Amino acid sequence: MKFPLYVAKRLITTPYLLFWAVIFVTLIDVMGAFLESREVPHIPEAEELYVSSWFGTSIIMSYGSAFTSLAFMVSYQTGSLPHLFRYSKMTPSQYLSGVVLGSVILSVVLGTYMLFLVYALFSSSFNTTFLPKDLPLAYLTFLLSGVFFSTFSVFLGALSYKYSRKLSNFFTLIPFILAFIFGFSYLFANLGNLVYINPLSDVQVLAISSFLGGQAPTGLIVISPPQPGASDILLTGSLIVWIVIVTVISSILLRRLYLNPVEEGKLF
Repeated sequence: MKFPLYVAKRLITTPYLLFWAVIFVTLIDVMGAFLESREVPHIPEAEELYVSSWFGTSIIMSYGSAFTSLAFMVSYQTGSLPHLFRYSKMTPSQYLSGVVLGSVILSVVLGTYMLFLVYALFSSSFNTTFLPKDLPLAYLTFLLSGVFFSTFSVFLGALSYKYSRKLSNFFTLIPFILAFIFGFSYLFANLGNLVYINPLSDVQVLAISSFLGGQAPTGLIVISPPQPGASDILLTGSLIVWIVIVTVISSILLRRLYLNPVEEGKLF
């Protein structure tokens, strides 16, 4: 457990993560609670959906920012990983599993913080108590999100080493960029069944469903006719499929780092 705890501690204490994943998202939530909320109709259902959508958006933005730090860390380590795998007892599978476990700890901590943050800010703004109605689903979402984003970050870090070190900064920023694109696309566009295809939308909509205690709509932009509810089972299944795919690819890339000396990596 030493390596997973090291990963979790290293990530949680990273200044970049603390600013973008915690402070910045907190400021965004403050604006959502006390500025944007003025336009919400004073209808309990509308207020509940509004708060739930902010919870889902906060989760996806926080995770996207946090796991950019992990992608940076993996990208930085890839140059020494071949030596680590060759001359120590650690295998690529052990490295990947350690990163995943450490990331799950991070995702649960961040998810719990966002849960209490949304509860405190929006309950104060609307003078009504807003609590997630399905805590097991919320924490299942935190766990699956940690697994997905960690394997995705390892994939990006290994990919940048394998094919283009010059683009490593761009590769590592992809979680951050995608989180903000898809996080706000749910709020301002009708995604429909596309929520089942995109893993980031899966995370966001599952988080919304956990706060609502029922199926979240597939989009918020179209009010009439009402949007159909997104199936939690399909969302979870889609996210698990993505996890399996990205994990397999990440494992292959890590093993190819093991098979190639560091010097050979310069040729690719």
